[in-house]
Amino acid sequence: MRYRLKPKRALGSELRSLYRSLNENLALALLMACREPERGVHLARRGCKELRALIRLLGGGAANQRFYRSLAAGLSAERDTAVMPATWQMLQANMPLLQSKAFHPVGHWLAELAETPAALDGRDAMFLGLAQEAEARCHREPEFEIPEGIAALELRVAWVYRRARRAQLMARKTGVADDFHRFRRRSKDLYYSLRFLKPLMSAPGRRLVGQLKALTELQGLANDVAVLDEYLAANADRLKLTQVSWNRLRRALIMGEQQLQAEVYERAGPILAAGPAQFVRTLKLSG
Repeated sequence: MRYRLKPKRALGSELRSLYRSLNENLALALLMACREPERGVHLARRGCKELRALIRLLGGGAANQRFYRSLAAGLSAERDTAVMPATWQMLQANMPLLQSKAFHPVGHWLAELAETPAALDGRDAMFLGLAQEAEARCHREPEFEIPEGIAALELRVAWVYRRARRAQLMARKTGVADDFHRFRRRSKDLYYSLRFLKPLMSAPGRRLVGQLKALTELQGLANDVAVLDEYLAANADRLKLTQVSWNRLRRALIMGEQQLQAEVYERAGPILAAGPAQFVRTLKLSG
């Protein structure tokens, strides 16, 4: 279980305990992946994102994140394969066009792909080795300076918020997929950062955590549609669709992604409207 920060205690010590507990959870998730690959991989990828968000919040650089970034990237293919059938079903439920018999081969192929066992040779040994590395990090001091007071921590929160706010403005301005992806990552950093600090917040701050959770989940759906679109395009020859059906499918996927992105921007506007200083004041962090 993730360590919960306790008000009135030494902030630096509390943040170190949180860092250790996240590494412990990551090690347990990797061990779980040996028995329950889908759930274990999901929890391990989330653990990597949480740790990278915490390291950014506390002022660590890219070098401090290298292990977690590499680990998450190595697990992404398994996660995408498991999620794509659910993404397709979500699109079908919201787009009657995709319920046509012409698109049944897509659903069948994705389901078969998810049910195909991954290569097992050496995988358990890999998960075990990574779990041991994560567990070893529980016993090391973080290789970056930990904020020791609320004022220093507030400066770090303002920095995380500013990055998310700028990424939103850039993504809305350009409409470029990479910019939306950056906005999604930085929103998740902000969400995890505030969730860590929730015990130190006022009621308005705690409500923001819930709003950010809903926002990042919606961003995740938009990303899942983009991943599905890219994957189907790379494997178009296996689907055996007519050119007419293929064109209709691509238009539907693009429309689905655009609709989700529009909803993301609508929700993000009020959350990211304030300047960094005002946003931090809203949280009313207390040590």
